[in-house]
Amino acid sequence: MPTASLKDLDYFYLMPNDWVKIYTVEAAYKAELIKAVLKEEASITLMHVNKRDSMHTHLLNGGIELYVSPEDAIRAKHIISKNKL
Repeated sequence: MPTASLKDLDYFYLMPNDWVKIYTVEAAYKAELIKAVLKEEASITLMHVNKRDSMHTHLLNGGIELYVSPEDAIRAKHIISKNKL
């Protein structure tokens, strides 16, 4: 039985190791809002990593970390601040 490699999974994307965490949010909708604003205003690609425990969503444990490439980090932080996100 053939197995699929990571290259064959077009929906699977590995974040580069050098990307910078620029922000942490508690709510998924806010992460998506920031992602859309950065894409719209500056064509910045953002990756998010959900570190919340899905078994205990009522607890404020972890958050959703937002990452961008190093060359976009300062601009992304400025856009987040400017738009009061």
